[in-house]
Amino acid sequence: MSIVANIESAIDSIIKLSKAEKKFLLSYLKPKTLSRNEILLTEGSFCNFIAFINQGVLIYYKTTAEGAEVTTDFAFDGDWVTDNRSRLTKTESHINIKAIEESEILILNNDDLEELYKK
Repeated sequence: MSIVANIESAIDSIIKLSKAEKKFLLSYLKPKTLSRNEILLTEGSFCNFIAFINQGVLIYYKTTAEGAEVTTDFAFDGDWVTDNRSRLTKTESHINIKAIEESEILILNNDDLEELYKK
């Protein structure tokens, strides 16, 4: 399935949009390829996006005081990833998100998402 078909299928499972509305939404999504072990979000930073996983696997993890990584969740093809607490409250993230294999994602930054809500 193509990247457009994947995201359209995900959107259709949440809300029904016209073709024009889907095209408009898709124009805001920015494709990004993450390499294996590439960090998407770091603890202490501010999350300002949601991202759709077109292909790949990402993990959510925390870093202990001793420096160990503790996995808290996984995200797969068709999932959305973000730190909603950080994104919505504009506070520092308490989690990390990274790709554990090469992954293709579509990013929607928070300002664009707010604009889309208004429209």
